[in-house]
Amino acid sequence: MSTRRAQTALLGILLVSLSIGLSAVAIGYQAKQYFPDEFQTLVTQVLGQFAGPLSIAGGSYFAARRRALPRPVPMSAFLMAVSLTGVWCFLTAGRTVLFVLSTGERVADLVAWNAQIETVSSYVVNSALAYFFVSSSEGSHG
Repeated sequence: MSTRRAQTALLGILLVSLSIGLSAVAIGYQAKQYFPDEFQTLVTQVLGQFAGPLSIAGGSYFAARRRALPRPVPMSAFLMAVSLTGVWCFLTAGRTVLFVLSTGERVADLVAWNAQIETVSSYVVNSALAYFFVSSSEGSHG
């Protein structure tokens, strides 16, 4: 797999998960599960969750120089980045969807959960993405 395809795959995973999270929040708001100020809080949180990983993935995607010959990606770094990103996206988007589907949870419950779990876990994902993009730009084949 070329570096560009790997970058596109990681960026796609993040964008699809962001879309799922924002759609779930919008559907909950449409169903009148929360007030406008709570809707704004949730949208801000979902966008904030993905800001770090998307800035790393997007920045490396658009900053990468086009090369005449596609370079293979370091497979171990790619698998680590995809695995951690996939699990993290499933955790964040899945939790938002479960919140919208629940009937007894309050917005404050999701906000507290986000503050405890997702903030810490995003550092792991950011590190994995950064490692992958640095190692793929150096041309290592680990």
